Amino acid sequence: MRYWRLVRAVPLLSRAVWVAVLSIGCGARDSSPAYLIDTLPDGTTRVSNRAPSGWSTPDRGWRLERAAEVRGEEGAPSELVNPQSLALDSWGRLYVADRSPATVKVYDARGAWVRNIGREGDGPGEFRAAFVAVRGEHLVVHDPRSSRTSLFDTAGTFVRSWVSRCCFYGDIALDRSGRVWIPSAEVVRNAARTWVRYSLDGTPLDTVNVPRREGETKLWRVVDRSGRTTMITVVPLQPWLWVAIEPEGTLLVGWTGEFRFVRSPD
Repeated sequence: MRYWRLVRAVPLLSRAVWVAVLSIGCGARDSSPAYLIDTLPDGTTRVSNRAPSGWSTPDRGWRLERAAEVRGEEGAPSELVNPQSLALDSWGRLYVADRSPATVKVYDARGAWVRNIGREGDGPGEFRAAFVAVRGEHLVVHDPRSSRTSLFDTAGTFVRSWVSRCCFYGDIALDRSGRVWIPSAEVVRNAARTWVRYSLDGTPLDTVNVPRREGETKLWRVVDRSGRTTMITVVPLQPWLWVAIEPEGTLLVGWTGEFRFVRSPD
């Protein structure tokens, strides 16, 4: 398993400009700005680009460099069989949620296996599917199949679990305020994406919605006889909404139908 880092070829001016540079038309040949940054009335920072992204111009582009490579030994506890989710901690350790069987495998900054955390099952500290987030000494493992979220320390000790959200197979987050972001499959009117936020003791805090927009990506929903949604998938070849959760707990929202990123207020 290889993971990569994004390397910039331009100065880092600010967080908002960093987002713009990532998405600007890097091959622009005139001297006019390739992006526009403005602030909406509610405090939202908006970055708009004149053209699609470009990656080929060395003086203005971005490139991917291989940062490390993880190769678990075949048949050993370190072996990666079917990885699903990963996270990096501040010490450079990599946490990989494997599915065959379900466990979280930890590797150090050099790619050497350290330990496995949790195992497949339905008991305390066990899970059937796993999406992971890590911050400080806390490792959060969300199991959408079992509608449960578990907290471990990074040494592998199980702390607690709580009933959370079912059925949405997607990345989770743990922000610097200790809020756990769990994506929800619940259909919320006029919302394109929904997260329920929990404290580390499992207490529900609030719900965060990204508003749906005109021309939002069309989705296919598979519904069983009781009317319950069992699967949601995007209709192919449609524009797509991309959302990233920043460490501070703010959102970066991008839309492939336009050359624009929006950052939510603090």
